[in-house]
Amino acid sequence: MTRPESPAPKTICLVDDDASVLKAVGRLLTSAGWVVRAFSEAAPFLAYASTNWVDLVVLDIWMSVFNVTANAHHYYDRPRRSRREVDRDPDRCGRLLPKTL
Repeated sequence: MTRPESPAPKTICLVDDDASVLKAVGRLLTSAGWVVRAFSEAAPFLAYASTNWVDLVVLDIWMSVFNVTANAHHYYDRPRRSRREVDRDPDRCGRLLPKTL
């Protein structure tokens, strides 16, 4: 009997202009078994997300180079089932994340 193929690891995109945050959070998530794609600018992230499935995005909304209002259409143009909105309130975030992540 052959062993069933294991499911692909989940992909998390980190978007932050602080290199130390990208490095630290990236190492933490990688050590937990996630596939991590780190971006220090919005444009490369948006290009990647437009052609690749992303399970979770950790986004620094205060980045000077990322205008959330101007770039929101990239996010909202995706099908509803492929995105999940997460509130910045830490008390609500845990309840909003899918249990499968």
